[in-house]
Amino acid sequence: MKIHHLFYSKLQASNLDFSESLYDYIHKLFAPRNRDIELFLAERDGVIEGFFTLPQKGTTIYVPMYFLGELTRDEIEQITLFLSALLKDNDYSWLVFVYRNGSPVNGQLPLFSKFLDVETTCSSYLLTAPVNPLEITDDSFTWNEIMPDEGSLLSFQLSVYTDDLDYMGQSWESLISMFLSWTDISCVNCYDGTRLVACLLAVDKKDYVYIYSVGVLPEYRGNGLGKAQLRRLINRYPGREIKLEAYSKDTPAVRLYESHGFQETRMSQLVARKFGDSE
Repeated sequence: MKIHHLFYSKLQASNLDFSESLYDYIHKLFAPRNRDIELFLAERDGVIEGFFTLPQKGTTIYVPMYFLGELTRDEIEQITLFLSALLKDNDYSWLVFVYRNGSPVNGQLPLFSKFLDVETTCSSYLLTAPVNPLEITDDSFTWNEIMPDEGSLLSFQLSVYTDDLDYMGQSWESLISMFLSWTDISCVNCYDGTRLVACLLAVDKKDYVYIYSVGVLPEYRGNGLGKAQLRRLINRYPGREIKLEAYSKDTPAVRLYESHGFQETRMSQLVARKFGDSE
């Protein structure tokens, strides 16, 4: 596998031989953007059949990939060796590998872990919500479904995900802004007096409902609030497919989801330490 490095603006003038479907996908993805995207194009047997980009946010470099066919073990090793050499002088702490939405192959992330210093992984989970409502126990908290303002949501998320601030803290501001820009969004909120102590965010994607985040403030965990907000959301969408993502290290959350019937479908994200770093 040979990797070519060029900017999107130079794509049409290049003499590279592209798979037609990949060429169309790249233009559909990047043409509407107002900046010149840096592309890394993967050539196999003389034809460009995949690509990845390397956007950076704070101390995290993301590696979103798109390939038309499965990668061999040797090709995956070539990609990681290429990245190691390319990023040796970059200032970063984390690499986050992910397949772009719609990639024909998206189940190969576990193979990348053989060549990386993996911190954690994230997997997708799926549930078909039961038609009969789940039981919800009364408690002393106040529940509502009124969307908090952007500042309150951001403050809450940063208080919930304190363990992830190093590689997630820089992302929450854009993640919350992205969530609020979508249509058909909803929430399940729990208040202790006027304090937001638990919040679930979701979006109806028509084909399925996607749970964007489930959070409980650290000092309120162990009170069944995660279970209560999840059940309220499931009861809202009887018979619908509900999807979410969870980090493997977050075992209490994974146990909660699995206890309600969510099943793991694939690894969706792999978080690795900087090349050459070790604990």
